[in-house]
Amino acid sequence: MSLYSKNIDNILDEYDANFDHYKSYKDRLVVILKELFNKTTIPIHSVSGSIMSRGELRSKLIAAGAIYNSLGDIHNLVSLTVVTYFYDDINLSLSLIGKEFFVEEIALSELEEEAQKHFGILIKRHSLMLPDSKNGRVENERFSSVRAELKVRTSLQDSWFLVKNVFNDIADRDNLTISEIDQLAQVSYLLKAADTELCRIKTSLAEKKEQDKTANQNLELEEVQINNTEQETNES
Repeated sequence: MSLYSKNIDNILDEYDANFDHYKSYKDRLVVILKELFNKTTIPIHSVSGSIMSRGELRSKLIAAGAIYNSLGDIHNLVSLTVVTYFYDDINLSLSLIGKEFFVEEIALSELEEEAQKHFGILIKRHSLMLPDSKNGRVENERFSSVRAELKVRTSLQDSWFLVKNVFNDIADRDNLTISEIDQLAQVSYLLKAADTELCRIKTSLAEKKEQDKTANQNLELEEVQINNTEQETNES
């Protein structure tokens, strides 16, 4: 058995011993994020979390070129997904989350860069940690060194990734032909266009609502002025 094989066994043993720890952290992060968005007017479809399975962890450890010295080197054991309804709420959501956590964008892998070019669906991943100001709290001390992966997507983007994963599994995981990739790309661009159109409609409705509000305020002001004028005339 090689030295790295022994290290893999040690990492997997550490994972087994700390599984409940990671589960507690995932549950806590989901609660915090839900409470955070409940205090805003940003419409959110869902906030969810997951933990990498032991099988997924082992596959990651034995992947070609993978070298991990400890469990702490793996930053997506805990994953969080925030699903928005509108594309223009993604950056707003990230800004909001950044006020509560330390958030850092993760560089995409070559495969992810290639997928983004093919399908046109924006892929962004972030690393999330509790800031130092919160690590000092007793209830947070055991989570101080744990990083989680954060993904913020629209509901259409999220549906796309879920469906694409099904196709990947059918085609023996990321083994789609060029023709199949082109066919899926057509669907992804339709979803991207739909995201853009939904944002345009939302903006248009918001502007109309603001215009109606202003018009009603002006009408009320005119009525008050007319009433005041009539009252002054009657008094005279």
